[in-house]
Amino acid sequence: MSRIITRRWQNGNSKNNGYGKYYQRVVITEILSTDEFAQHIASHGSPYTRDVINGVLMAACDCLVELCLDSKAVRLSDLGIFKMGVHAEGADVADEANANKVQRVELQFLPNQSKAYNLSSTNLRKKASLVGIDQLAEGVTDGFAPEEGGNGTSQSSGNTNGSQSGGSQSGGQSGSQTQTLAAPTISGTSPFEETTQVTMSGPTGAEIRYTLDGSAPTDQSTLYSEALTLSSTTTVKAIAVKDGQSSQVSTRTFTKGSGGNPGGDAD
Repeated sequence: MSRIITRRWQNGNSKNNGYGKYYQRVVITEILSTDEFAQHIASHGSPYTRDVINGVLMAACDCLVELCLDSKAVRLSDLGIFKMGVHAEGADVADEANANKVQRVELQFLPNQSKAYNLSSTNLRKKASLVGIDQLAEGVTDGFAPEEGGNGTSQSSGNTNGSQSGGSQSGGQSGSQTQTLAAPTISGTSPFEETTQVTMSGPTGAEIRYTLDGSAPTDQSTLYSEALTLSSTTTVKAIAVKDGQSSQVSTRTFTKGSGGNPGGDAD
């Protein structure tokens, strides 16, 4: 069942009107690689193999950026339009408002808001099934935690002045909370037929300790050093350990056979 998991975070930007207030943000339980995304597409009955889909996706990404850099926009199916945008310094005189004032160039996405495939914020809110992370029994962790302005409190929205509207995330955090060690990422294919390769990655300089028997890992559990080969349905649990500090537990179940969670989604 699809669900959007959210958690609380505190605005630590003292220059922001929302400083000190608590808001909700989306928890990203996993970041799929292009190859894993291709495998997921293939698992939905696609007539094309993972390798073919992966090649098409990579070529599409390359060509999309190439075209946008040539001042073109690309409408990607019913999702919306990709285009380049700029952030520029304001000028008091019209003649001074030229390309030299451009400070930042970024790839932008404009979601489709037609009736047939409406990706507007209002329509997505109607469809979204939301659940707070503190309502879940399993050890769900946030894959974006190490990228939150260095303090684990918020996620940058790309707003150049760090302003916040309607409780959305803002950049420019000032480190109001103790930094926590990010949980490791567990990657692999599920469901699988014969065997599957499982890899793990974590914060720079951290050890990864894991278990395969369902128990919670500790700093004395098996040390991860190379890819694991699984031949039966297995629940992998892992933590990152660094300088005496342990992260939260990452959990993923890899299912043998045609059932289970396509793409090896977290429990």
